[in-house]
Amino acid sequence: MLAFIAGAAAGAITGLLLAPEAGGETRKKLGKKAGDLASELEHSWEANAKKFKELTDAALSEVEKYSKQIGAK
Repeated sequence: MLAFIAGAAAGAITGLLLAPEAGGETRKKLGKKAGDLASELEHSWEANAKKFKELTDAALSEVEKYSKQIGAK
């Protein structure tokens, strides 16, 4: 996922730098693209962090379950 975002950012920046526009307009577009990319990265980070927590909670639950089974024997 990170490689996709980095590739998209590199492509967007290259396209903007090669576009025949005024410097101010190009900088404005770069700023907007950077903000969009930061928002997308933050959303991706939060989604992955939530999924990681769910997986670790499930794993901990399984470990506790098996630990109780072993202790009961």
